[in-house]
Parts: sequence; C-alpha cells; structure tokens
Amino acid sequence: MPSRIRRISAGAAIILGLAHLVYGMVVFKALTPDHLWFAGAGIAMICVGLAHWNRPARVQAALMCIYLGVLALILPLPQIFIGLAIFLTLLVSDRRASYA
Repeated sequence: MPSRIRRISAGAAIILGLAHLVYGMVVFKALTPDHLWFAGAGIAMICVGLAHWNRPARVQAALMCIYLGVLALILPLPQIFIGLAIFLTLLVSDRRASYA
C-alpha cells in the first residue's frame, strides 16, 4: 500500500511541477530572473517526483517540505498548501515503506 500511495503522490508532484512550468510560460512573457526562479521550482518538483517514482527518497521530500513550509509562512496561498500536502504524503509514505 505505501508503494501505491508513493506512486500517486509522486505523480501528483510531477503534474504539479509541469503545471508550474506551463503557468510560468503563460504569466511571464519574457525570460526574466523571476521567471527562471519560478521555472526552477517547477523543475525541482518534477525531479523530486521522479526520484520517488521507484523508491523512497526521504531527503528530497524533506527539503521540499521545508521549502514549502517556509514559503507558506511568507505567501499563504492554497496552491502552496496543496504542494505541501503532496510532499508531506511522499515523506510519510517513504517512512512507512522503509518498515514494510
């Protein structure tokens, strides 16, 4: 069961990262430093999702949770809390997978 939860959460992280990249292309008309930072966050989400696809990767999930937790304190938007929930689910499913 933890493997199934991990795969679903990893897929959600990949989709969230892809949505982040597409949204950035729509919002930012030119290549600016803000656009690159936005794209970098999307690429990071995709990389963490891919890292979790076949096996647990606790460090990446923990780093994304810390990043999104700090971001939620500064910018409390619903999409940030959705991302935090996805990466917390990855972190918890990884913890369960190590004991299974």
